[in-house]
Amino acid sequence: MLRTEEVKETALSSHDSARYLSAHRESQQSDEMNDQELKRRVTTPAEREALKVFRRVEAEKAMTEHEKAQKALNENRERLKALRLARDAAEKAKRT
Repeated sequence: MLRTEEVKETALSSHDSARYLSAHRESQQSDEMNDQELKRRVTTPAEREALKVFRRVEAEKAMTEHEKAQKALNENRERLKALRLARDAAEKAKRT
């Protein structure tokens, strides 16, 4: 049987080894991420040109969507303004 002191030492050593393993894993993950950043693939001129075209198309699509949203917002604002003016005119007519 293990004595109390031996049990404490065993517990401490297993705790220390767990901390060491955890730190070691974090270090390995960090090293892997650094390796991935260093091994970044170089794009060819054709790929860069294709990316430019795709970015341009995506930007135009985003602008079109934005313009549609702005148009809908403006139309809704004008509709609400017209309703408010009609309501105010009706209230004014009621008073007089």
